[in-house]
Amino acid sequence: ERRRDLDRLLTGNHRSLFVTAYDRLRRASSTTAALIHALAFAQGRGLPRADRLWAVAAGALLDTAITEQDIDNALDAAAPYIMLDAESGQSVYRLAHQTFTEHFRAEPHHQALAGRVLAALLDTAARTLADDPDTTLNPYLTDHIAEHAAVDPSGWQALVAQPDVLHRLPPARIAGEVMRIGFGQYQIPAPILAVVATAHILTTSAPVDRPGILDLSLARHGIHQPAAAASNTQGGPDRHPRHWHVTAAVLSRQTVHRTLTGHTSVVTGVAVFTGPDGRVLLATTSWDATVRVWDPIAGGPVGQPLTGHTNWVTG
Repeated sequence: ERRRDLDRLLTGNHRSLFVTAYDRLRRASSTTAALIHALAFAQGRGLPRADRLWAVAAGALLDTAITEQDIDNALDAAAPYIMLDAESGQSVYRLAHQTFTEHFRAEPHHQALAGRVLAALLDTAARTLADDPDTTLNPYLTDHIAEHAAVDPSGWQALVAQPDVLHRLPPARIAGEVMRIGFGQYQIPAPILAVVATAHILTTSAPVDRPGILDLSLARHGIHQPAAAASNTQGGPDRHPRHWHVTAAVLSRQTVHRTLTGHTSVVTGVAVFTGPDGRVLLATTSWDATVRVWDPIAGGPVGQPLTGHTNWVTG
């Protein structure tokens, strides 16, 4: 093994050098290897050590508990391959180079392991809310669970099975991930589609009102599966005592779509174009005498509206 490692060092590039180093660290400590591997599943800028989230993700890969001492040992042994960063007011850790992440994501079982990481993070969030329904989740959970769920179609089902967690996530995050990866590519669970359709309303609604709003959205879009019933069949009802639900509704049916809010009058024209950074954007004109540019994935405007017209604008 030493001769093989030496050959890699002499003939390889920085990615193969990392593979050699990782193999050596794995042979020395399975917990260090799991902590390194877990960083390949990180969303955003990295995994936080706070609230043991890095340990939870690594433990899901190793199927054993990771201690704080294990993290200290990994940071010492694998210092050249781990970077300290910051996001949402807390320290996070990530792999030092994108090709290190690509190495792990190219493995055939990566998607299955991603499901295990998601399940562990969802369980952590659900247990936290069960202990205190009014607590604030770690920002990594609220900001990035939707990204973890979007990695695999079954991830959305896992999220639906934890309704208390679903109702605490930013609706725009969920809708954005569905639009970015899943919409039209595979079947999205009904409660997730309900979030997409009402993200503009849910964003300013209290978590206690979200189950009822989602029920109304399901009825509006002709899906005869209220969110409360879906919760009962896929993981138990909402435990929050103040949640309300719709038991019956007769509403005219609409097609599931995402609503962009901002114009104050009738929209008269829509155009699709590609922005300088390669994003697909929308431009709209309106009787409110403005032109607006939108990011349909993020679900919001890009920059300020273009003004100066003295009358309504047509496309």
